[in-house]
Amino acid sequence: MRALESLANRVKSLNINDMIHELSENTELMDYVIELNTKNQLYDKGVNSLNVSIGDYSPKTKGIKQELGQPYDRVTLNDTGAFYESFITYFNGKDIVISANVIKDTSDLISDWGKEILGLNEDSLTLLRLKAKLILIPYIKKILLTR
Repeated sequence: MRALESLANRVKSLNINDMIHELSENTELMDYVIELNTKNQLYDKGVNSLNVSIGDYSPKTKGIKQELGQPYDRVTLNDTGAFYESFITYFNGKDIVISANVIKDTSDLISDWGKEILGLNEDSLTLLRLKAKLILIPYIKKILLTR
């Protein structure tokens, strides 16, 4: 009976804020958020957080992109790589915030392409949840199985 009481107390000690802290301290997870937004969504698919196509390049830009061996059938927002390299992530309460330097030369990428270029679509969120579970399961087991 004492063992059950001890386990119940350990279950009660689980705290969402501690779990969020555990996730926020995991640089691999935070880097994964950036990868999902930049590589998986913007670069590979040319879509925003609503899973909507960002747009198409002009015929002139398509030609330039083709000559450079870069994707030209979708806007990737990755001409120099500076935009992708500027991405940062952090927790704000229970939410992961994605931020980046959206000013490019004289244009504002948010004005040009919409605020939805920063953020994860449902497919990416599903992948992120799976990755977060892989981090949290050992953390929770450690708390529950510690005597």
